Amino acid sequence: MTAIETSSLEKIYTTSFGKQKIQALKELSLSVNKGTIFGLLGPNGAGKTTLIKLLLGITFPTFGSAKIFNEDISGYDFKKRIGYLPENHKYPPYLKGGEVLHFFGKLSGMEGQNLAMKIDEMLELVKLTEWKKTKVKAYSKGMMQRLGLAQSIIKYLVGQIQSGANAVQIFDSWGGVLSPADFKRFSLQYMQQIVDGLKAAGCGDTPVVLFSKGANQSLTALSETGCHGLGVDWTININDAQQLTGGRVALQGNLDPATLYAPDDYIDQAVKQVIDDYGDQTGHIFNLGHGMQPDMSPEKVAVLVDAVRKHSAR
Repeated sequence: MTAIETSSLEKIYTTSFGKQKIQALKELSLSVNKGTIFGLLGPNGAGKTTLIKLLLGITFPTFGSAKIFNEDISGYDFKKRIGYLPENHKYPPYLKGGEVLHFFGKLSGMEGQNLAMKIDEMLELVKLTEWKKTKVKAYSKGMMQRLGLAQSIIKYLVGQIQSGANAVQIFDSWGGVLSPADFKRFSLQYMQQIVDGLKAAGCGDTPVVLFSKGANQSLTALSETGCHGLGVDWTININDAQQLTGGRVALQGNLDPATLYAPDDYIDQAVKQVIDDYGDQTGHIFNLGHGMQPDMSPEKVAVLVDAVRKHSAR
């Protein structure tokens, strides 16, 4: 199924009195399949924001057409399934926190007691329960960002699960550069909110894996979030990671990705070492300790897979 499809999509803005025309988007045709992650890259003025606004119905195309979930962007129903977080999101300052969520809940088709329960649930999730009856004009920028970011991520992951994802993984590639205190404040608490939010949305049976590169000092805390597994990078012995997590979660990892540049026999022995270090306990998902480089050979991956099968056979 195609999630997003555009055909010769164009947007031309006209300045005051029609004196000048500015082409913000020109003949864009693309197709994004359901279940994929698609990123827009380009310099300022390339039309990235214009495209998003067109797809959301915030502005309208000059030429061409677009569909989301096979529904024309002039429709409404598909918008109930979209989570959108702009860079600077703002709410009417005279509304209270609970009223903001009530407004957007109604727009999404929620009603009555179900809506009231969801409002309380989301406020608790982002630690804003005590601010429910406070007008948002009194909210700090951090509070506004926290509210918007947490809800957008949760809605996205819930959508992935409802669309058939068998597991979800949250990546924090820079967690290891933070001090333990800053990691707890700026990373851990938000991953905890995501895990709690997925459970609250009825997705608690779907495996959730957390991966924070280099945050080995926080593996114990990560394992106590209620997630099902942790990704482990190559900078810690996987047996040490077992000791820190106490068998609470499965561990995924943790071969040094640079090993794939080595000869085949070295890869074979390196794989064996990781498996031996983990031992006979259950709960090990063999993987690299981080991502591959573009110049790595697929044939070396095949060597790795064969080695895993050979050395993990019991």
